[in-house]
Amino acid sequence: MATRESDAEPLSERPASDEELALIIALRAGDEASFTAVVEQYHARLIRLALMFVTDRAVAEEVVQEAWIGVLQGIDRFEGRSSFRT
Repeated sequence: MATRESDAEPLSERPASDEELALIIALRAGDEASFTAVVEQYHARLIRLALMFVTDRAVAEEVVQEAWIGVLQGIDRFEGRSSFRT
């Protein structure tokens, strides 16, 4: 099976997709449903990632909560040069 060149790129080097860019526009506009969708999609992954650095689940939840606040505060600076996931 042939692999597209863009599929071989690391995730951090892929630009945001059109779908992600639409999501970013909605987040910038304060669309609560879009934020809820993003949280539902990524929250569990972020908890697992945080648990790699802290052993207490409650601390991991706090870390992720701070990360979500950072997303909201920094969404206007996101340039789309990488995937939103990264």
